[in-house]
Amino acid sequence: MPGSVYATEAYAAPETFEKEYRPDYADIWACGIFLYFLLKSDVPWEIADRKRDNDYFTWCQTEHKANFFRFQKSCETVAEFLMKMLQNDVNERATIDEILAHQWLQQ
Repeated sequence: MPGSVYATEAYAAPETFEKEYRPDYADIWACGIFLYFLLKSDVPWEIADRKRDNDYFTWCQTEHKANFFRFQKSCETVAEFLMKMLQNDVNERATIDEILAHQWLQQ
């Protein structure tokens, strides 16, 4: 149905649950979750809803978000890359052009 959103909760951007769906930014979020899964063989949380998932709530409260991912020191670039993709605020989330130009993808 046009205007409807179909997504697996673990990959859905937080704004999806707030009825502010913007597909271009939601896709960046989903790619970030997928990349996390490829690197860690798990998702960082079950649902990006502060009221329903304690891991996501912790992510939102964490000031130094790179530490949340618990990557090795040698993987700081990928942690920073993920942080850009997983910004809670849609207006601060990386665009596709920023993603494609990022140092981690250029390596």
